[in-house]
Amino acid sequence: MIQAYESSSNLPEQIDLVLEKFDDDRISGLVEKWWSSPVFADKKELIEAGIAAYQMGTSGGYILCIKTLISEIEGLMRTVYFEDTGKGNHVKSPSLVQHVTEKGAENAGTSQSLLLPEQFRDYLDSIVFANFNVETGEVDLSRNTVGHGVADAEQYTKSRALQMILILDQLYFYN
Repeated sequence: MIQAYESSSNLPEQIDLVLEKFDDDRISGLVEKWWSSPVFADKKELIEAGIAAYQMGTSGGYILCIKTLISEIEGLMRTVYFEDTGKGNHVKSPSLVQHVTEKGAENAGTSQSLLLPEQFRDYLDSIVFANFNVETGEVDLSRNTVGHGVADAEQYTKSRALQMILILDQLYFYN
């Protein structure tokens, strides 16, 4: 992945090489371990629907995958937050992100672990839960643009769908 970003002139080809590494067998291997977590097991049918959509390998499948999994990502975070704090009313995404990344650092024993809790927090804040502004055209794919129906169809790509799966995998290790 680092090579893909360092070689920006070849970025689409590098992204394709990374995507090829995540075939159906590899995705299934990632997903299978998730069911050992009660939080994930409670969402199994919904998550499996998103994974099946990804495995269709079509633009329609990637749309379905993202629309399904991006809301389940927030749902998992809300469940963990509620279980840990007892708070479930009027909880905003910054609190969810902060909690899950603190939990990741705690589980790893350090904020400097390979689970990258600080970087993951930044990614969740600036990409996954990013705000949008229709007036200025700032409507990059995020939980908010998907949920409010303002993301453009061309933003629902295979690489973005895989990102949703990898976010879930990261959350599994933070859980």
